[in-house]
Amino acid sequence: MFDPADDVSLGPQRVAGERRARYSARMKSASLPAVSVEPGVRAELDAALEDGESMAEFIEAAVIERLARRRQARKAFLARGMASLEESLQSGKVHSLEDVERMLRERADEAVRRFRDRDDAAA
Repeated sequence: MFDPADDVSLGPQRVAGERRARYSARMKSASLPAVSVEPGVRAELDAALEDGESMAEFIEAAVIERLARRRQARKAFLARGMASLEESLQSGKVHSLEDVERMLRERADEAVRRFRDRDDAAA
């Protein structure tokens, strides 16, 4: 089975030579839904296609690349969270739920005040 993480360089570029032949020969048994776009987007897509590249190939490669990037972003997010947890446990600096809620409420209240002040100044 093809794993997008194996080759994140697929993107909008075509898979070349022998590798492309092996990839295309694999059986594809799932479909993506049709997507409606503005005519300008369709024109840009048509202009971006390489010689011999079909729109379906381009879209498939874009989806595969996006999935790989999303998986990598999720992995990085979890790694940052685990590192933060480890740092908190090592340093002993932790905040209670009540403290976090209070800090967030204060930040939200301040943002609302700034927004209202900006509107009052513009009036």
